[in-house]
Amino acid sequence: MDATTQPSTSVKVVKAVLSILIVLVIAYFYGGELKKNSVDLSTLALELNISLVLLALLLSLLSYLSDFFIWKSILGIHQGPQKITSPELAAMLYASGLFRYLPGRIWTYAAQFAWLKKYGITKSRIIYINSVCMIELIITSLYFGLMYLAMYENGPSAPVIILLSAVLLLANLLYNCYNSQVISRIFLIAGKIANRDIQPISIPVAAMFRIQAVFTVGWLLTGLSVYLLSMGVGLPIFPADMVPVLASLSLSWVAGYLALTPAGLGVREGMMLVMLKPVLAMQTALLLPILFRLMILLSEALLGVMALFLGIKCNVFSFGKSKAN
Repeated sequence: MDATTQPSTSVKVVKAVLSILIVLVIAYFYGGELKKNSVDLSTLALELNISLVLLALLLSLLSYLSDFFIWKSILGIHQGPQKITSPELAAMLYASGLFRYLPGRIWTYAAQFAWLKKYGITKSRIIYINSVCMIELIITSLYFGLMYLAMYENGPSAPVIILLSAVLLLANLLYNCYNSQVISRIFLIAGKIANRDIQPISIPVAAMFRIQAVFTVGWLLTGLSVYLLSMGVGLPIFPADMVPVLASLSLSWVAGYLALTPAGLGVREGMMLVMLKPVLAMQTALLLPILFRLMILLSEALLGVMALFLGIKCNVFSFGKSKAN
């Protein structure tokens, strides 16, 4: 084997091993909690309401539209030489999302690089859009996290919550107002280091706030879908539980995104359980993360399959020269 490839291979092996260990540790922790509360779970009378479950699934699917609107908005500002239609963009976006369940972080991006190349959309632009989405989602998630801390009786004191809120609000405003200048400078520096012409990208301040608003609506739809799903299977849950549920969903997404496991598998469920245990009935805290995972798996599978058929029809998945040629 070439010596230059060994570090890369070693890193991949280490990441794979760590990913497996993380999943096993969380599975052991989660299994212990299930065993410890097996008596309570056995007495839980679940009652399926198909209408509520289907409505929950519909809202879950709608929440995924936030990504499409963000991409459409940014590409409307920074369009390549060949215009990409809404069906083509949707096919690319949701089909590439299926790759997040493969080990490693690169497969979703690799698919987007390959499929968007023929539309003249550069790698730097794709990376930037994904970065904007990730950071805005993290900021929005942190707001829900602060609401959770404010409601949790054993959480930080009021002055600490106010200070954290002020810091987050300031960071949010600075990021939205000066995002383009900072990212553009980073891209210019990266271009000089890589000896490549990487074009800076600029997004208007108003568009940045619209992006955050869209993601906020997306999280609210996700939270409502999980609430309806809980009611649809008969779990004890109340409207006042929406804030901790939203906080656990959003913050566990951040943890899962930063974790090594594919699609945050195990990490999201474990963090949701830790956050929900103090505020919900134990049966709900144990079963809700599992139900949520099943729902997002079904949602992403449905969107992915529809995107594949749409992409084949629109010839999105062909490789080669730009459509402009």
